[in-house]
Amino acid sequence: MSESFYPPLTTVSQPRGEIGRKAMEMLLAFLAGNDDAQSSVELPTFLKIRASTGLALEK
Repeated sequence: MSESFYPPLTTVSQPRGEIGRKAMEMLLAFLAGNDDAQSSVELPTFLKIRASTGLALEK
């Protein structure tokens, strides 16, 4: 969606499907009483640089 703006916006892309799967795994482990269940997870993100990003102007 951010590509349709002018200028196209720079965004951080997150793996939404993997976030949902991991959240469900963690919830099920918690409900099952698994004491070894993870409390946090780090998933990869990707910076999509588009036309809204440019060089900083000197003052």
